[in-house]
Amino acid sequence: MTGGVTYMFVHNAPYSDAKFKLLHDEYLAGHPLPPALRAQLKPKHIEAGRTYREKMERRGHR
Repeated sequence: MTGGVTYMFVHNAPYSDAKFKLLHDEYLAGHPLPPALRAQLKPKHIEAGRTYREKMERRGHR
């Protein structure tokens, strides 16, 4: 069990809500994604983002 928890901590350590919010705000302001992050994107990520964006737009029209 300790091995699993350690793996999850090390694997997710570079990610945080604060880093995501900063990246998200910069992207919405018109800055491109960093090349290292852009290289990791796959078509399934693009589709998931499109679905999320459409969902947020529908919520905004209520």
